[in-house]
Amino acid sequence: MPMQPEKPSGKQISGKRILGPVALVFDSIQSGSWRIMRPDIRFENCSRCGTCREYCPTEVMEISKDAKKLECVSIDWTYCKGCGICADVCPKQCIVMINEEGK
Repeated sequence: MPMQPEKPSGKQISGKRILGPVALVFDSIQSGSWRIMRPDIRFENCSRCGTCREYCPTEVMEISKDAKKLECVSIDWTYCKGCGICADVCPKQCIVMINEEGK
């Protein structure tokens, strides 16, 4: 009788079998301290389309739809890494990356 290979044991999480150590919480590291450049938003040009928020890999941007509020985009600086994706995808080009020290 041929031997059957043993099935790997593992933990079931959300219908997937996990075979080794896996990070399940990613937002616990305050990664804003890594930032060298930061996004600077020209609010007068912003159309509040939400493209920057949609493409932000750390999901730290919030868009206010309140027409009376000039500062329509807020960023959680604790987690913003300064990657610049928001500036690259902004259709109005109202986000520019500046040196974190402001120089």
